[in-house]
Amino acid sequence: MESFDPAELASGFSFSLYVHVPFCRSKCPYCDFYSVPCLEMEPVVEQTIEELSFFVDRLKPKAVPTVYIGGGTPSVLPTRSLQRLLAGIRRCAPAPAEWTIEANPESVTPEFLQTCREAGVDRLSLGLQSMAAGALETLGRPGDAAANRQALELLRSGWAGRLSLDFLVGIPGQTLEELTRDLEVGMSSGAGHLSLYSLTPSTDTPAGSALAQRINQDLQDELWLRGYQRSAERDRVWNT
Repeated sequence: MESFDPAELASGFSFSLYVHVPFCRSKCPYCDFYSVPCLEMEPVVEQTIEELSFFVDRLKPKAVPTVYIGGGTPSVLPTRSLQRLLAGIRRCAPAPAEWTIEANPESVTPEFLQTCREAGVDRLSLGLQSMAAGALETLGRPGDAAANRQALELLRSGWAGRLSLDFLVGIPGQTLEELTRDLEVGMSSGAGHLSLYSLTPSTDTPAGSALAQRINQDLQDELWLRGYQRSAERDRVWNT
């Protein structure tokens, strides 16, 4: 059988780039995305840069139009490690049309925003999930409602790029009033994009089964539709 050379297929084509940062300050008990504690981050960053360079050099894309850095929690990287990672990505994708990085509210700092700006990152995706203290406690999120508010205040004064906000619907105990307040916060923040996701806890996680049993599916669907309608009234881009 003739050997397959990926360079023959990919060379001259454009492709987008996703970079996974596999670190979290603490693991949300319902989440099954791959992440590990914030230990030995620098070697992982260096290995990621090395692998990116290898594959981009091998595939020789015509362009890399979009870059997305997800996780995990990219915003937990120390400034030096984040600078190294962003510089390595910039060498592989010198002129992306859109460059997004995910962040959690409790780890958004002026230093993080400055590092992103200087590297050329132009879009921040912030995982708020909810502005209600009870909902965040139910989810076991590492931050709280105060951290969410502080992050939004910091972004108003320190971030001129594009912004998207993530919210969850169907959190046990969540009410329509709470969801409405969440969306009002999102729509008054200056964010150009709001995402409303239905909570779908993995049963393989510590709290997944317990959360799944407490979700009222009919109420979750109703809340999502009401959220969609509210967003449409304000002419916002919406993502499911």
